[in-house]
Amino acid sequence: MAGSYDGAAAESASGARLVDARHPLLGANAVPISLALETPASALVITGPNTGGKTAALKTLGLLALMNQTGLRLPCGEGTALPVFDAVYADVGDQQSIERAVSTFSSHLTAIADVLAHASPRSLVLLDELGAATDPDEGAALGCAVAAHLAERGVPSVVTTHHRALAALAEEHPAMTNASVELDAHTLRPTYKLTMGLPGRSYATEIAARAGLDACVVAAARERLGPVHRETEGLLSAIRRERAAAREKLDEAEAERREAARRSADLAAQIEALEAERADIAERTRAELLEDAKRARETSPSGGRRRMARPRRRAASRPRHSRIFGIARGRPTRTALAVVGKASARARRARTDPSGRRRGRGRPAGLHRNSACRPGRLRPRRNACRSRPRAP
Repeated sequence: MAGSYDGAAAESASGARLVDARHPLLGANAVPISLALETPASALVITGPNTGGKTAALKTLGLLALMNQTGLRLPCGEGTALPVFDAVYADVGDQQSIERAVSTFSSHLTAIADVLAHASPRSLVLLDELGAATDPDEGAALGCAVAAHLAERGVPSVVTTHHRALAALAEEHPAMTNASVELDAHTLRPTYKLTMGLPGRSYATEIAARAGLDACVVAAARERLGPVHRETEGLLSAIRRERAAAREKLDEAEAERREAARRSADLAAQIEALEAERADIAERTRAELLEDAKRARETSPSGGRRRMARPRRRAASRPRHSRIFGIARGRPTRTALAVVGKASARARRARTDPSGRRRGRGRPAGLHRNSACRPGRLRPRRNACRSRPRAP
């Protein structure tokens, strides 16, 4: 069963919440329902037309609660949450019996009395057609009293009814909330959709006309309805149309959001593919370049080694005396030294007068200046003793 419905595990919570739940016996084509019975509301009142899906919603909640407590996966969507109930009490259907002299109304009262005696805040109570099978005013009053008693005790309960007084009580009571099932406004066929927070219409006169009841009878029935009833019906119809339009826009926005998310995912995948392709091209190009370089080294005559031309050394600047006397690379030979010595001696003799003093210098021959010497002291030249005046 769970595999056929793509079942999911329900979360654990203090309140009951169904998301896109289906009754297992209705198959995969059943219209999913969503409802919530969470704090502060402990009682849910479902109103709407006959054959609209009120009882189906009631049975779906009870059956999924029992399936959850047996460990089965549930035919519902993600987000479904159910607590563990200590008991599930239900009054659904007609238990009348001629043999036991039990009428429809008395059978309902017997079941309700047993529920009120044993139900606790950890129980789940399901009551179908509360306040039916008796005088409408008295049945409505009795149904309001039972629903308020369960809500004030904090017992999780779901009731279905056609009484407007019960729907009005759910609007006013802080621990109660309304829900409704809908009919298609044009075909009057049930949509089996459950709408939270809005009471529903019974569509009794519309369904009677569609069933083939005499038009005069239907018109007379509508005339007997009071102006307040007709105004309320018109207001509920307008609210339902507005909610339907809002739901359509919400569905369109959700579809656009999913489409945008899909396109974003596609673009991200394309970008990732392009990045991977670019990295692959770069890697292949690098491998090809390395292979070409290797092949060029293997086919080169020098074995792949390229000889670099050595830079030519510039000749060091030779001193002037080496250029004059032809001394190679500035290293003087003995002959060159002798020539230089003779030239220096001739130059000194030419500057020296017969009295032994240099011409125009004011100091004896053979002496020279020295900045390191003290005033009044002259240091003789090294070769002063060797210089002799040439004979005339």
